[in-house]
Order: sequence, then structure tokens, then C-alpha cells
Amino acid sequence: MEGTILAPGASALSFVRLASYAIGDTHPPLHAITTLHLNGWARHYIMPDQLTRLLVSVPRLVNLSFDQFFINHPCDSTVPPQAVTLPYLRQLRLSGVLSSPTHLFALIDAPGLDEIWLSQIHYFELAPLPSVRHLTLDECLIDAADVARLARATPNVVALTAVTMASEISKGLLTEDPPAAAVGRPWPALRTLEMLGMDVMGASDLCYLAGMATEASFWLKERVEVQQSGSRERWPLGLGYHDPHYEAV
Repeated sequence: MEGTILAPGASALSFVRLASYAIGDTHPPLHAITTLHLNGWARHYIMPDQLTRLLVSVPRLVNLSFDQFFINHPCDSTVPPQAVTLPYLRQLRLSGVLSSPTHLFALIDAPGLDEIWLSQIHYFELAPLPSVRHLTLDECLIDAADVARLARATPNVVALTAVTMASEISKGLLTEDPPAAAVGRPWPALRTLEMLGMDVMGASDLCYLAGMATEASFWLKERVEVQQSGSRERWPLGLGYHDPHYEAV
């Protein structure tokens, strides 16, 4: 079945959550949608052209979320996919994307993208994203090399949040020779570092990072201000990743 539900109405609809075979097959009017959440549950893959057709129909999109997605390679790998321009997109969430995020970013042209949220992601080969200023990493499998790759892709990040990843991020931010490595250090514009869900080892690594930076008199300058946090508002409208109706089944 293909088509549009609620075609005669729903003119004020601004948030839509699509899952399974509803993605690309049948959905409400999307021209006024500003927040779109796509869940790949029961639909284990999607072709690039299917996704681009869907994104083209959402020209006013501000917040976009993908959960449990696998983007298939195009049949002809010599023809690069055509990216969809989303001029209003500000926030992008990727959770448990089964293929490399590179395939998703190749389909999206978002010149005003400000925030990226990566959850349970294990591949970090990203194209340059100079507009991104806020980055959240949630339970990602990451090492120092991945931190370096992410930093090169998002050089202008000013706020970094890491969930249960304090050790990995702290080690990735360390530079062996501070005076010589200052120019090439990860995220030189970073002003806010938020660590959530730290264990004892994570706290120790973070303290070591702060101490090294303080002694070197660069980046963190002369002192580090520590604040209690953890009350950060969830992604738009307080909506989580998971569909409560599906969880109740």
C-alpha cells in the first residue's frame, strides 16, 4: 500500500513518528512537519532513493531522528547519491544506525545543522560538518582515533556531552606534547564538556585531563569550573527514541 493518510486534514501537524513499513509507503502530509522521527523496527533496510523521496517531502524540517536504520548501498556505486537540501535542519539524532553514518550524511545537505546526537554508533568516518557546534555521544564504541576523526569532521564544536564515555573522551582529548600539539588538538573551540554516567575510572581520567591542561596553561587556561548537571532537556519536545506503543506490546 502506498499513499497519504489524513490527506484532507492535519494541516497543523508538526511532529511525526514513522516506523517499519510506514516509512516510504504510507504517511500523513509532511509539508508542515518540523520534527520527524524514523524508526527502522521491522524494516531492516532502506534504499537511498526511498529515503531521499521521503526527505524531499519535508522541506521545513528542523529536527530529524533515525533509530535502528540500515542504508543499503546503491546498485550503481559509481553514481553518487543526490543529497536533499534541508535548509532549516538544526538537530540530527542517530541511534543504533546499523550502517556507517557516512551513508546518511551523504544524502543530507544541511548548511545550518547545529547539533548532532550519536547514540550507540560505532563508525565515525564523517564528511566535514563545519556548522555543528553541539555534539552528544551516548554509549558509543569509541577510541582516541575515533575522537580525532570526529574532531576533524566537527572542528567548531563548542559543547560536548558524553554519556558513560568519560574515560574514552578524556583519553581522546589528551595531547602528548601540549605546547607543540596545541594547534592540532581536538575541538580547539570547546568551552563546555559535560560528562554523564561517570564511573570511578572515568572520573579519574577526567581529573587527569583537567590537571594536564591546567599545568600546560592552554585550552582550559588557569582553572576549571566544575558544575553539577544532568538535567539537560531531552531531544525536542521531551520525546525519547522509543515508541511507547511498541514497548507496551
